[in-house]
Amino acid sequence: MASNPSPKKRTRFGLIGCSRIAERRFIPALEACPNATIEHISSRDPEKAHQWATRYSSPSYGDYESCLKNPNVDAIYISTPNNCHEKWVYKAADHKKDILCEKPAVLSYKAAEKIIEYCKKKNVVFYENLVCEHHQQHQTIQTYCQSFGPLQYFNATIKHPKPKSDNFRLKKELNGGVLYDIVIYTIWALLFYHSELPKSIVAHATFDADSGVHNAVKITAKYAQNPVVNCQVGYGEFQSSYELIYGNTTIRNNRAFSINPEDKPKIEIKQNNQITQWEHPNDHQFLNMIHAFSAKCHHPNTVDHSGFLKRHLLLDAIYQSIVSNQYVEIEPPTFISHT
Repeated sequence: MASNPSPKKRTRFGLIGCSRIAERRFIPALEACPNATIEHISSRDPEKAHQWATRYSSPSYGDYESCLKNPNVDAIYISTPNNCHEKWVYKAADHKKDILCEKPAVLSYKAAEKIIEYCKKKNVVFYENLVCEHHQQHQTIQTYCQSFGPLQYFNATIKHPKPKSDNFRLKKELNGGVLYDIVIYTIWALLFYHSELPKSIVAHATFDADSGVHNAVKITAKYAQNPVVNCQVGYGEFQSSYELIYGNTTIRNNRAFSINPEDKPKIEIKQNNQITQWEHPNDHQFLNMIHAFSAKCHHPNTVDHSGFLKRHLLLDAIYQSIVSNQYVEIEPPTFISHT
C-alpha cells in the first residue's frame, strides 16, 4: 500500500467534494476520530475550498487534482455527485491513494468488477461507503434472530423528503433520483439478513414530472423458497424501516438507515400476538465507518468486496427490470476472486 500510515499514525484524509454529507456527517465524525484527520479539502470552487479549509483547520486546500497530488494525503474521501464517483476513484487509484467513496461508487455491475480489479492492480484499498452497515443495531437484531430459523418475509420502506429543485439528486444528467440514492440501502439490509441472492427481481418506478428522475421504486425479489421480499422507496414523508418475519415472530426496526449519533432506535417485536419494544443504545455509524476504513488501510488483505458486488448485481437487475417492465433473472457470478 502506497503512503499508508502505520497503525500508530492517523490516516490523513483528502476530501474530493464539499458536499452536504461531508459537512454534516463525515467531517464531524472525522474530528471525533483519534486515528484519522483532515489533510486537504478540495472543491471545483477555489473560494469554497478556502472557506472549508479555514473552518475545519485543514492544512491545505485546492482543486481536485491538488488533493490527489498532495504527498501528505493517505486516503481520499469522494462525495461528488453520483455520475462523477467512478472517475475520481480511478484517478485516486492512479495516485496510489486509498479510497473511501460514497455510495453508489459505480452505476453498473460491470463497472463494479472493473473498479475492484483496477484498485487491486494499483495496490490501493477501495471501499464503498454504505454507512448504515456500521450501526450496531443491525448486528444486535441479527444475533437476536439467530434461533428463529429461516427468514420468511422481508419488507423495507424508505422515504425521504423531496430535495429542492437545484439539488443534484433531481438532476437526471447526474444520475439523481431514488434508484441510485436510496434503493441500495434496502438491498444491503436484505443481504445482511439473508446473504443468498434471489432468483429474480421485478421493479416498477414512477418518475418526477419536472426532472425526469425516479421518484419512487417498488421492488419484489423472488427466491426458490423463502423469503418473500418487498421494498418500497421514494420521496415523501420521512420513513426508514425494515421488517423481518420468522414464523410467529416479527421484528420491526423503525429507524433503520438515516440515524443521528444521539438517536436510540426503537425495535418492535411481535411474538404470539404480544408486542414489546426495546430501545437500542445510540451509536455513531460514521465514526465507526472511519475506524473500519482506517483499519482496512492498515490491513488491506481484510477487505472483502463480495457484498459490494452483490449489491450492484441486484441494483443492475432492478434498473433492467424498470427499463424492460419484466422480471430479470439473477445469475450469480463467482465472487471468490474478488475478495
